[in-house]
Amino acid sequence: EEIEGWSACALIRPPPPFQRSFTPYYLAEDSSLEDHYVYSHVNGLCIVGVAPSHPIFTSKSPIESISYDVARKTGKVTGTKKKKGTLQLKESDPLCEIRLRDGTRYIVRACVKGALIELNERIVTDIAILQQKAEMEGYIAIIQPKKGEEDQVLNGLLTREKYEAFRKIEHAFHP
Repeated sequence: EEIEGWSACALIRPPPPFQRSFTPYYLAEDSSLEDHYVYSHVNGLCIVGVAPSHPIFTSKSPIESISYDVARKTGKVTGTKKKKGTLQLKESDPLCEIRLRDGTRYIVRACVKGALIELNERIVTDIAILQQKAEMEGYIAIIQPKKGEEDQVLNGLLTREKYEAFRKIEHAFHP
């Protein structure tokens, strides 16, 4: 369809830079909706966060607190030259605990094996970032898989298409 002075091709917007650089993957379990996302960057880094189907977004009880204490108590610290004191995580290691006002607690897991590069401290002091911008600024952590193992660590995760089909949703990304 043509709009005066514009062709249909001119109206198609390219995806934002974020979506061009990252491939989305999801960890979804049958028994709960406590899903996680893992955005894999072309350089191998993985951004881990809470998927849009997670109960923290559908609960009537607001988020009361986010604590990274569980992440700091687990994992193995390495002493390599370039990454002194880097916390080595397994897929099942906890990253943080999200507590709702009604007392419900959710543990966010690492989802991928690798070195913990960063915990997003901003969401601890400004919970609204997690609630309103979970896909971008509201991520939980950044993890670096071992060189050469980037594809292997993503094997157990669902692609965006498979996740949307599994959860019967149209778009897995946050608004």
